[in-house]
Amino acid sequence: MKESDCKRYEDPPLFLNAATVAKLLGVSQSNCYELMHEPDFPVLKIGNRMVIPKEQFTRWGMGMREVENQVRKWNLFLSAQRDLPAGSECR
Repeated sequence: MKESDCKRYEDPPLFLNAATVAKLLGVSQSNCYELMHEPDFPVLKIGNRMVIPKEQFTRWGMGMREVENQVRKWNLFLSAQRDLPAGSECR
């Protein structure tokens, strides 16, 4: 995994390119380009260039963390349901 040189929020520029985002996420540039083509990813097209506003990238990352937390809670709930005796209900 590639490690980012950015240790503080202020370190990256206002607009991030694919190389910077790849380093921040610890993924390859090709994986980053795939991500940049996802409909919910905050990318701006300026001519032939694609850049990501730092503010929107941060919000996107926080949104992904919230989704992960919700999935984790749901999995815990489902796990608890499986552990109940047959005919029991979890309330």
